[in-house]
Amino acid sequence: MIVLKNILILLLLILVQSHSLYSMDFPTIMGKTLSNKRIKVPRDYQGKYCFIILGFEEDHKEVAEGWFEPFDVFFKDNDGITYLALPMIGPSFFNFIKYKVIRSNVSERYYGNVMVYPKRISRVLEPLKIDTTDQICLFLLNPKGEIIWSDKGAVTPEKKRTLYSYLIKKPQKPINTTTSTSVTVGIKMQVLPTGNVK
Repeated sequence: MIVLKNILILLLLILVQSHSLYSMDFPTIMGKTLSNKRIKVPRDYQGKYCFIILGFEEDHKEVAEGWFEPFDVFFKDNDGITYLALPMIGPSFFNFIKYKVIRSNVSERYYGNVMVYPKRISRVLEPLKIDTTDQICLFLLNPKGEIIWSDKGAVTPEKKRTLYSYLIKKPQKPINTTTSTSVTVGIKMQVLPTGNVK
């Protein structure tokens, strides 16, 4: 009887944690795309599903670009779905050089989908409870700017299937979110229901 009670409590905790994911807001991030457009995330993408890639190291570029192709192939004509890669370069006197280097190493067709983040990285890591930057971090935001899926690392068939399950059969046009509200709930990435985040 005690064992059964403990199992029920554990299941309840898992359900509560899984449910809270759907009301976790992505933190506000401001920066400039490689096409020289200043944007604010997630505000400027409200009404759309937005896939966000956070990269921290120079060798994360190729891993991040591996995620571009699925969106270019399957969702390129879908106005309600977009993606954005964020090289997290942090504050530095040499940021203008880093920006030019990143720009020169990215295909021009991706300029509008890459935003350089030049501020303190902890402003993003702490709200998202990210405790390591050795891999790229992946987030799918719903049209209200809430995180509905998260993972880390290179693209794999399993990750793509899970990601697509949220996006396939979604509206083809941006969604009006002006009447919606959301609640911020802090969650460690380890409790996200899909993807193994360590």
